[in-house]
Amino acid sequence: MEPRESELVHFVFPPSATTPEYTPDSLTPSSSHTNLSDLIPGVDDSESHLAGLLDEQFKLKDGLSAVAYFRKILGKAQAFIRVYGPYTTYAGTSVFSRAPVPRDKTKELSIEEMTDSLAAAQDCISGAQREGHGRDDLVMFQNLWRITVSILEAISRTGDLDHETLGWGIFGLCAGHVTYDSRREEEAFLSLKKRLHVALRAMPSMEAPIRKKEGNLAKIGGRLMTPSTKANREIHVCANLLLQQFRRDDYKKVHWYYGISIASRWIQHLCLDREERTVGVDNEV
Repeated sequence: MEPRESELVHFVFPPSATTPEYTPDSLTPSSSHTNLSDLIPGVDDSESHLAGLLDEQFKLKDGLSAVAYFRKILGKAQAFIRVYGPYTTYAGTSVFSRAPVPRDKTKELSIEEMTDSLAAAQDCISGAQREGHGRDDLVMFQNLWRITVSILEAISRTGDLDHETLGWGIFGLCAGHVTYDSRREEEAFLSLKKRLHVALRAMPSMEAPIRKKEGNLAKIGGRLMTPSTKANREIHVCANLLLQQFRRDDYKKVHWYYGISIASRWIQHLCLDREERTVGVDNEV
């Protein structure tokens, strides 16, 4: 059943371009703060993604909202991979290339072909490219990632996601984490990831019998808390600390496929695309 208009989220843009430090109150606003329809995809690669969410160099075509643009360019990327993928690189280089042997177009596009193509694009994004279709296609994948980061940022700043939904989304981004070179940084990241997962698994929605145990109270900071309240608090802390880490890294430590998947899930969860489904894919394949 379609949600009523009164049940839909409403946003006001723009969010702050700075990343707030964690405090118990500052990262859970009680109301929305972002209008995705005003969001402009694209940032200059020399600058922070967060500082360039409204780069005037990249305009939405045909007045499309950010969500419609995301759906449109994602559909176009999938269509290109279906025809020209899986994308790869020239041996021993970071030069992006279409598949040397065209794939069987009668077969469904697989997750592996999607992930391999996006991984190849991510690996090539900072390298010099040859003029031609490969470079043009790489620009398309780059713009898909740019709007993905913009949407992840906008939604995560609104406070419209409950702690559990936000937590699972952040955990999904962690699953696509690119390992840190520093052992100390990697261990700290993995520790937060583990704490987040333990807290998420402790939520009542994961296992119905847990609800029966809500009478078992734990005393924390002089206050009595149920197990789910304790888990919710831990999710809030760990998810936001991990989110701050992604922001400090400009999301460069997240594999593109995982980021795109989480952005898509959050859009669906908030029903942000219920009026965007008629947007088609450019007939350029």
